[in-house]
Amino acid sequence: MFRQFYRFVVFFFLCTALSHAQQWRTPSLVKPVNGSVDQSLNPIVSWTSQSGVIYNVQVSDNQQFDTYIISTTYKADAPIAQIMLSDLDYLSTYFVRVRVLMGATETPWSAAVMFTTLEGPLSSPRPVAPLNGAVNQSTRPTLSWRGMSDVAAYDVEVSPTTEFSSVSYYAENIPQTQIVSTLLSPTMTYYWHVRPHNESMQTDWSSTSSFTTGVAPYAPMLALPEHEAFVASTVVNFQWQGIFGAESYHLQVSFSSTFDSCIVDRSNISSNSIMQELPAGSLVFWRVSAVNSIGEGTWSPWRALHIAMSTSDVAALVPEPTVAIAPNPTSSLLNINFTLPASGFVRMSIVDLNGIEVLSATEPQLGVGSYSLPMDVSSIPSGVYTYVVAYNGMRTIGKFVVVR
Repeated sequence: MFRQFYRFVVFFFLCTALSHAQQWRTPSLVKPVNGSVDQSLNPIVSWTSQSGVIYNVQVSDNQQFDTYIISTTYKADAPIAQIMLSDLDYLSTYFVRVRVLMGATETPWSAAVMFTTLEGPLSSPRPVAPLNGAVNQSTRPTLSWRGMSDVAAYDVEVSPTTEFSSVSYYAENIPQTQIVSTLLSPTMTYYWHVRPHNESMQTDWSSTSSFTTGVAPYAPMLALPEHEAFVASTVVNFQWQGIFGAESYHLQVSFSSTFDSCIVDRSNISSNSIMQELPAGSLVFWRVSAVNSIGEGTWSPWRALHIAMSTSDVAALVPEPTVAIAPNPTSSLLNINFTLPASGFVRMSIVDLNGIEVLSATEPQLGVGSYSLPMDVSSIPSGVYTYVVAYNGMRTIGKFVVVR
């Protein structure tokens, strides 16, 4: 009888212990969010809880909790318990954890959460971006800094020297805490600092930060329309050579070759061609640049373009060149003789019966007058060929024979 009673008592206490173990769950921290920054010096710590249960909260400045700054207990009365920490330091990283602590019974610790407190008041602005020592930066970087609560404007200085003996960019009385620099040189290290703007006195500069610019794309080679071309349509298809590594292109069209003002200024062009409507009866100039993450490259050499009022205006404005060839047939040299009624670029090509270009030659801009260009055809097989003379958007075509 006694043995049965003893077994009952042991069974009762085991069930009670198991019931408590199942009842007291390991809590999970809700706030602060793990990895959060700019936290108050008196942050709220909250966790999932059970009413009537006592919890142990610890805060340490190291992840191992070898030592702790705060260790306190709290009896929860809601599904989410919370306490306010106090007297933490500026710009410091802390770790917090929590567990159930009911007499001699305790649960495992919750997963620790890390957070960093906010930075204290500054005695001077602090450069933030680009990060100190950053490389492959844009040639027009955005400079940003940590401001001061009682300062309304700032001055910024950028230099290729640590002594700031020469200045590449200077801006003053900036009302915000960032600014886009002027265009800087590629693959060069720059140093910059910032200070509070004060009209009445010279204030101290902040600490110096450095960055190195990358390489912007090369200037594209323009393709079509050709220089000094006459086009009848007011909708022009601009084309240029694509640049490896370019992320977009920038097209400008102006009535002036100095591009002081533009009638077209289109950026973020994703391909190496674009259709653009232009005013009829005008002379315009156009150019293209390539852009990547580093910045915008140099402009291509500009080209002039004549927009006629109609198709008939093209013929009236630009008479076709006079073209003659000799000898025909030929075995070695083909002399292409032509007379230009107006200045322009001339390109000559030889095309076989399959439409494949086998020879070509391009002349720089030529003035009004007569010209003769010998083309060596000794390297191509016997047969019938087509010569093509392209001039100011027009083409003159003829046949000739190569004999051996």
